[in-house]
Amino acid sequence: MMAEDAGPQAQTSTDIEPSANEGGVDEHGIPLEVRHRNQNAFTAVWSFVHLLYEPITDPLQPSRPFTHICLVCCDKL
Repeated sequence: MMAEDAGPQAQTSTDIEPSANEGGVDEHGIPLEVRHRNQNAFTAVWSFVHLLYEPITDPLQPSRPFTHICLVCCDKL
């Protein structure tokens, strides 16, 4: 009897190993060379920015709610 295919599986940070040209990953699996930068261009950090299902009100500027979250920046949330 053949085993059933479980289908695609999500990869966790412990499953990801850095390649020879990378400086490694942090405890969340995010490459160490990825850093937040305030700029209007695509950088590697955008691979870790996610659209929030429900925007969060910015306490300093309520008219401009937070619509995205950066996993590099939210370590302490």
